[in-house]
Amino acid sequence: MNISDNYINPVSYTVIDRASKEEQSGHFLGIVIPYFVIISIFVGAMNVGINITAGEKEKGTLSTLLVTQLTRSEVVTGKLITLIIISTFSAILNIVGIVFAYNFAFRATGSELDLVVSMSGGWLIQMLVLLVLLAFIISGIVMLAGSFARNIKEGNSYVMPAYMAVILIGVMSMSGAFSISTPMYLIPILNVIFMLQDVLSLNAEAINFWMTVISSSIFGFLLNYMSVRLFQRESIIFRT
Repeated sequence: MNISDNYINPVSYTVIDRASKEEQSGHFLGIVIPYFVIISIFVGAMNVGINITAGEKEKGTLSTLLVTQLTRSEVVTGKLITLIIISTFSAILNIVGIVFAYNFAFRATGSELDLVVSMSGGWLIQMLVLLVLLAFIISGIVMLAGSFARNIKEGNSYVMPAYMAVILIGVMSMSGAFSISTPMYLIPILNVIFMLQDVLSLNAEAINFWMTVISSSIFGFLLNYMSVRLFQRESIIFRT
């Protein structure tokens, strides 16, 4: 049969991506960065957090700290702030490293994709707030486990289930096939991960951001309160 191509395909079309370079880069980074951020924060907090709680119990240096004029809440808060600073700084370095590494790889392979990050003042503030919130919660989990544990080995065993759960959340976000509804932005950790995706993709909504900030702050302070309560119990702190 002598049928022309115009009859078989009467309409021709061309796919044009009208997204800006910032939006394309944000979509890519929104898939990659949250996973590595949550891992770097947890690893940074876990290594130091277990050592300054269960590790000090094991070495016998915690009792020396507790006889100072500092209250138990001040001791816990000081350790928690230390963990937040360390883990947040670890996450920031991780983000910078990922952007530079992927840019170098894309240019070396001749890829047309060039990561362009929109670094406005509001964007930077949102990113920093989310990183600190995630570090606040994860540091609280590590502090709680380390305060209850008798030694470093036991502390690591307590933290490991939470670490595996966090990795699972990171993998779910990295797959790109999972999204959450507005009420789910009240769930700690999960909300920060997907809010990071929204901010990086330049699709963040104010209601979701404030729901994330409020719920994560409440959960973080609750973890801190529980750690203080453990530090106030001699049977927990000095148990062998």
